[in-house]
Amino acid sequence: SPAERAFHSATQFYAVRELEKAIENYQQAIELDPSFAEPYFGLGRIYLVDTQEFDKSLEMYERARELVPNDPRSRTSLAYAYFVMGRYQESVNEYVEAVQIDPEDADTYLNLGYSYEKMEMDLAALNAYRRAQELRPTDARATQALAQLYYRANLYDQAINAYEKLRSLSNPSAYTLSTLGFLYMKVGEFDKADTLFRTVLQQNPNDVAARAN
Repeated sequence: SPAERAFHSATQFYAVRELEKAIENYQQAIELDPSFAEPYFGLGRIYLVDTQEFDKSLEMYERARELVPNDPRSRTSLAYAYFVMGRYQESVNEYVEAVQIDPEDADTYLNLGYSYEKMEMDLAALNAYRRAQELRPTDARATQALAQLYYRANLYDQAINAYEKLRSLSNPSAYTLSTLGFLYMKVGEFDKADTLFRTVLQQNPNDVAARAN
């Protein structure tokens, strides 16, 4: 259809960063077929990420939600826009709707956890991160989020387990190794802490925190 052709032209322009032409073609697609949801997602992304016209972004995503309320993207896109704008309760509301539509999407639970953390609802965040980890055990992001949450709550044994899992999933950063070393000090396992701090110093002899620890 003409609307679909305009939409595909817009996505091609966006791919080569010709934003004005992309916007023009997305708008043309909407004019040709106001019930076609895809151009609203495209415009929403441009307004949110590229031009940072947040009110316009919300308008586009809200229209997409009206058109395809049972498409999880219509919820997660709007949720992310609310998150960027600092409207965390509304972000949570949309992510909760999204997981009801698709309860097997790990990314949605992960982002729901981030929104809960912003609202200082750590228990709810913990449950969301655990679900994300269950759905995608090899996702280092969920494991790291859990580790940091346990650490902040002074749940040292759980934090150690999470950081050790994180080490097995990815090439650990100096921060991860130092934090794990600090946690081992907290539970009195000084040999393990010593080994971790020395590992950090082998990578970066000028790491003052590791040397102090």
